[in-house]
Amino acid sequence: MILAIDFGGAVAKVLVVPPEVNKFKVVEVPLGFKTRPHLKTGDALNYVIRSAVGEEKPEAVYASGEIASLEFKGLLTKPPQDPVETLKKFGLPLVVVGSGITYFNGGAVRGLDLVAAAEKIAHWLPFEAKISEIQNYFANKEIYPPLVPTTDREMELERAAARVRIEKALGTRRWALESSYVIASGGVFDKTSDWGQVVLMLLDALQPTGLLKIYLDHQHLLPALATLAVYEEEKAQEILDQEPFTFLGTTFSVEGEALLQIDLRLSEPPELAVPAGELVVFPLDGERTVPIKLRSSGGEVEFEIGGGPVGLVIDTRGRPLELPRGEGERIKVLKKWEEAVCRHPLFKK
Repeated sequence: MILAIDFGGAVAKVLVVPPEVNKFKVVEVPLGFKTRPHLKTGDALNYVIRSAVGEEKPEAVYASGEIASLEFKGLLTKPPQDPVETLKKFGLPLVVVGSGITYFNGGAVRGLDLVAAAEKIAHWLPFEAKISEIQNYFANKEIYPPLVPTTDREMELERAAARVRIEKALGTRRWALESSYVIASGGVFDKTSDWGQVVLMLLDALQPTGLLKIYLDHQHLLPALATLAVYEEEKAQEILDQEPFTFLGTTFSVEGEALLQIDLRLSEPPELAVPAGELVVFPLDGERTVPIKLRSSGGEVEFEIGGGPVGLVIDTRGRPLELPRGEGERIKVLKKWEEAVCRHPLFKK
C-alpha cells in the first residue's frame, strides 16, 4: 500500500493505493488549524497517516503541499514536493483552486492577497457589497484558513474570488490548448450547490473560444494523484486510465449570433438561433450522443457531444468578456447569466 498526501488547507487529502490499483480511495482528514508549517506539523502529518490507514504500515508515503519546505525523514519515504511541480507532471489542462495556490495549465499563483483584491471580487458579485465586508471575510480566512462558507452570500464571495484567482493564474495569456477539455479541482467547485455554477465560473474566468468539455475532480483527487505521479508514475497512470473525473457538459463559445441544428433523431432537425451576448443551455441526458451543426460569423462546424448534467452551453457573449460599469446594470447582467446556466433542475447535485 502506498500513500500520497496533499497537506494543507482545511483538510489533507490522502490517496490510498493498495496493490490492486483499481481499488484506490481518497480519504479526507480535517486539519483543524494546523495548516501552516511549524513545530507541530510533524505531529499533524503523523495524525493524517494514522487517520487514513490506522496502524497499518504503508510501503511508501509521499506528500506535497504547505510542508514542501520541510523534511520528515521518519514519516515520508521521500522529501515533500512542491504542489505546483507535481501538478506540472501531468501536462493536463487543469484548473486547481486550492487554499494556498491557484493553478492553471502549467502556471500558478501562490497566496494571492484576496483582501487587496476586494474590488475585483466585488466586480463578480451578483449583489451589492461593501468593500469592507469583502475584506473582512477574506481577512478572517487568512487568519483561520479552515473556515468554510456557511451561507449563500459567502458562497458567492468564494465563487467571485475563484474567478479573480483563475484570471490571475491565466495572466495575459488567453485560452490556448491543443485539448478541448479542462478538469476543475478544488472545494469551491465541488461544494457548490449545482453543476451549472462550476461551468459558469470557468466560462467567466477562462473565457474560452470554440469547443470545451468540462470535467470535475469530485473526489479532490488531483493534488494527491499528482504527488503519486512524481514517484510512482505507472500507478498514477493506471488511476488516470480509470477516468475518475465527472463529466459535466460541453460549452461552445463564439462571437456574435449562432445558429444551431441539434439532431434529436427527428425528421427535420430544428434550427435554433442564439442571439449575440447570450448564454443558452440545451439539456442533454447522459445516455445520448448528439450530432450538432453550428453556424456563426466564424463559419460552420459540426461536432458530436455526449450528454451530461449540464448538457450543452452556447456562449455568445464575446471576447474579452465585459460587464457594465454601473452597479445596478452589472448585477442585473450577472443574475441573468446565472439564471441562464443554473436554472435547470437537472443541474442540482
